[in-house]
Amino acid sequence: MEHTLPLGAPVGPIYRPRDPRAAAYFGVVREHANTFFDVLLDSGVELPKHVRRRFVAYLGYGDLSRGFLRTRCPDCTHERLVPFCCKARAVCPSCTAKRSAAQTAHLIDAVLPDVPIRQWVLTLPFAIRGVYSVTPKLHGPVNRMFVEEIARHYGHDGKARHSGAVSFLQRFGAALNLHVHSHVLAFDGAYVERGDDLVFEPAPPPTPDEILEVSSRVAERVASYFIREGVIDAEGLIQDDGSAPLGQGPRPKSGWLLADGSVVESSPRVGSLPTSVAEYRGFSVHAGVAISGHDADGRERVVRYVSRPPFAEQQVQLCRDGRVAFRLTHPRPSGETHLFLHPLTFLRRVTSQIPPLGMNLVRYHGILAPAAKRRREVVRTAPPPHSPSAEGAGPTYLPNSSWAALLKRIFDVDALKCPDCGAQMRILAAIEDRDVIDRILTHLGIDAAPVEPAPSRAGDLFTPSYADTG
Repeated sequence: MEHTLPLGAPVGPIYRPRDPRAAAYFGVVREHANTFFDVLLDSGVELPKHVRRRFVAYLGYGDLSRGFLRTRCPDCTHERLVPFCCKARAVCPSCTAKRSAAQTAHLIDAVLPDVPIRQWVLTLPFAIRGVYSVTPKLHGPVNRMFVEEIARHYGHDGKARHSGAVSFLQRFGAALNLHVHSHVLAFDGAYVERGDDLVFEPAPPPTPDEILEVSSRVAERVASYFIREGVIDAEGLIQDDGSAPLGQGPRPKSGWLLADGSVVESSPRVGSLPTSVAEYRGFSVHAGVAISGHDADGRERVVRYVSRPPFAEQQVQLCRDGRVAFRLTHPRPSGETHLFLHPLTFLRRVTSQIPPLGMNLVRYHGILAPAAKRRREVVRTAPPPHSPSAEGAGPTYLPNSSWAALLKRIFDVDALKCPDCGAQMRILAAIEDRDVIDRILTHLGIDAAPVEPAPSRAGDLFTPSYADTG
């Protein structure tokens, strides 16, 4: 039911829905998901049920046979069927990106005031990073200790001086490896009580010594906590049962992916990691990104960065030898642009990005905490969409913003704009009944067969075509 755009009809940028089933990532999930589950089960690892459900749900992404919205242009009667999203958090790059965009819109439009913001980042020592990443009960307390030390730096006392922050627990590294670490967007200063009013006092940039003090305090507190929890002993040795983190596995080879799908692998590179702004006993704290109170675009960019999804669909390609080529966001210092992983190793890393059910990855602290008495005095209040103060400012975006509104915000593309005449299309109905779905798709000549994952090939794992090449 798509029509050709008439010549001379300037309707602006047009939204063209893409077919996720044509992507290499979709093919990897479809071909190898069942094999991945069976291999883990044979090795004694049974994944939670919600993990398998998310992979199955992702295979329904873009599948009209699972239901859709029927939209129509009131002017030219052009119609479009919009499939439902799969909501497979962490597994589906598109749905995870939507979640990130909605979170960003909420923070920018309804939370963060126009005051300076500084990003603080905490990473743990390599020796305990793996154990920490696979032990969810440790994440909240460590994140809280980090935020408390940042608040201490700004002089927060909860009475006369009030700091505020939003923390983000990121689970991924640049290589899609499991690496839990904290990003904190903190007010670069504090609200001070002046009579009945709150006045913001900006703070000077932290010195290297001040950042080192934050790092050392966090290190001492976390070490004491880990000793109490039995993660390390009094000598600092890790008390590990020998199990490997799900998201790790063999170190992937890196190099370059050529246009014909062949690869050029690089030699191992030996060297040290870049130094952080401050590091104490392996606890690294970075505080080099600051946004002024008047830089609205910069504030939105940094929020998008800290809430971004683990990977994008376009980063996944296939090599001629069957391996997955994962394109790095930034080339490595020696120039490598891709990592090469066996499909099961790749799915293992994707699975590691799925957080436990009920875990909040975004948390509010200080005067931004939900129970803070004076929170309403500092958070931004977005005007109603049709109020005089909102005229010319665009639509209001809330956490449940539609995907069309989020696309308009990020890419300046209106997904509900008619491609024929430019009018705003209307949603006629949500089609969920199976019989109705079949009748509509059959009438339109669209294949209504749902996408099913390929059968397991766990028994063929050790043939040369399915050997684990890392």
